[in-house]
Amino acid sequence: MKPTIHAPERAVITTWTGRHVDLLWPELADIHIDDIAWSLAGINRFNAHTSRLYTVAEHCLLGAELSLPQHKLEFLLHDAPEAYLGDVTGPLKGTAMFAPYRVLEERWWQVMAYRFGVRAKLPKEIHTVDKRMLVTEQRDLMGRPPQSTDTYKPFPLAISPVEPSRPWLAEKFIATFRELVSSTEGAKR
Repeated sequence: MKPTIHAPERAVITTWTGRHVDLLWPELADIHIDDIAWSLAGINRFNAHTSRLYTVAEHCLLGAELSLPQHKLEFLLHDAPEAYLGDVTGPLKGTAMFAPYRVLEERWWQVMAYRFGVRAKLPKEIHTVDKRMLVTEQRDLMGRPPQSTDTYKPFPLAISPVEPSRPWLAEKFIATFRELVSSTEGAKR
């Protein structure tokens, strides 16, 4: 009787630039900023339940502008694993069923942090800006007024009702990345 051989499970995608990436092995991935920018510029936040399409790239760009100078690059990249894994809504991602996904997402972040020379453990300020962006986005794109019971307050800015094009967002993301890398100690392209 022949022994049963189990091949390792694989989940390979082809990226915008033609790279083949196994989603289960971020440690082996050829991570490129062009792939991240293009993908995030096409992934809608809130499962597209917004008054206009609003992408992860736009969220990252706006949040980076509102972050402290030393945290701008980290905010720009904080959702970069979604370029490979996709965006899962927060309420679903937080369930017990998605625990393995959260572990995989964290592995992707660790690899990306190393790849781009940023901190593997994000500063608290990144999470605060992210939460404030959430209530700002809900206010401006979902018609949810801020509540007095909200832990985080929205930013005073108003998110434009005009939807930027995907190519423009991707180019803006890459240009912002390059600018921030050159001004962030230890960061790498």
